[in-house]
Amino acid sequence: MENVVKFIFGIFVMAINILNAIIKSIIGSVNANRLDEENRTKRGVIKYQPSQIECFFPSNAAMTNVAISGGDSRIRSQTISAIISVAFANNFPVVVLHEANRELETMMQNQLAHSNRLIIINQLNPLYDPFVGLTDNEISRLIMDSAPKEFDIKPNAKYYIDGMLAYLRALNKTPSLNSFVTCPHTDLFNRIDAQVLNNTITDAKRQEIKSKLMSGQSECYKLESYFSTLSDQFGSILSRNSSQNKQSITSAINDVKGILIDITSNVNKLLIGVLVTQIKYAIGKGKYVSIIADELSTENNELFCNLIRIRSDKCKMTISSRDMFAMCNGDEKMFHTVIGNSEMIAIYGHSSGASATKWADAIGYYDKTEKSTSSSSSVSQSTPYNIFNINSYSKTSGSTTTANYNIKREHIIKPEEINRMQQNEVYIIDSIRKEIAHTTLI
Repeated sequence: MENVVKFIFGIFVMAINILNAIIKSIIGSVNANRLDEENRTKRGVIKYQPSQIECFFPSNAAMTNVAISGGDSRIRSQTISAIISVAFANNFPVVVLHEANRELETMMQNQLAHSNRLIIINQLNPLYDPFVGLTDNEISRLIMDSAPKEFDIKPNAKYYIDGMLAYLRALNKTPSLNSFVTCPHTDLFNRIDAQVLNNTITDAKRQEIKSKLMSGQSECYKLESYFSTLSDQFGSILSRNSSQNKQSITSAINDVKGILIDITSNVNKLLIGVLVTQIKYAIGKGKYVSIIADELSTENNELFCNLIRIRSDKCKMTISSRDMFAMCNGDEKMFHTVIGNSEMIAIYGHSSGASATKWADAIGYYDKTEKSTSSSSSVSQSTPYNIFNINSYSKTSGSTTTANYNIKREHIIKPEEINRMQQNEVYIIDSIRKEIAHTTLI
């Protein structure tokens, strides 16, 4: 009988312990789920179903500054294409400077096949002339403002340029970069005299032109070097035929069109400087414009860096690169300038651990709550007790579990998460909506 009672009592105690363990497990699971949910809320990343990039850049959206980093050329071009659609919907002209991005050109041609709003400038379509749409004063200012310091062009060079322009106008010729490149500087005075003999220009006009040329004569050879270098860098995109329908950034902005310009190579600093200076002139005139720079390096390119620093409601800029930190030449100040100016940021996968860390640091941290437990157990034997007049001793065992909660600062998006992203995976950071979205593009 005693053994039966012990057996029944043991079963009872076991059942109580099992039930207690189940209850503890349920409570622990609920608490863990609640803790995970609290951490997800504090982290602030919203997981979306697979989406199209246009869902984040709808055509009815307001214009914003955008930074695009990571991924391949195709995925970045799709993002740029969506941004261009937003610009056109807002009636903004678009200027795209890119380095041989054929995928973007093809996408835009397909997207705007039935529109006359797109101008593509590349080796197959050499229609560019930076002087189109400019007054004589604007042409001379463009040359002076875009000349790098190493050319050491002095202010009086403007007089020589004005003289060249006056000579072209006297011959009823429209100034073009090619006319400056092919100008016979050493024989220019003789040619002016010959035009007087031919009654093409008056003697008074001759004196006016020569006076301007002589005032800037000391800078002639520097200007000749400038035009030769610029011609080499514009190379295969420069219009050299006077009968062509020449295009420029100025004319595209004035006509509210989109112009895609292949800079050929980031080595062409003078070319980039001329293009950027034209953009700055348009901004200075209060023109609305969307600027997109794809794979343009900031290295040794102060004019481009200054353009990036501009903040204006009328000028919206998109900076796109396979690696934004590398594009900024490792300059953290410039990197954070791009990020700070951008209301929208699209981050794709990065192979560089250093760049992934820079992005993770820039996105920021949150206070993650972590739970740890500690357990202690004990066993004791009590004095005799009586159940149904049966003498017995009881052994009591017990354990205590203590939960500890710690706050840990953790990246909102870890560097290794950025490194491991799939090809179409993207984080979209929207500073206007205060949202970090995570999705896969379809």
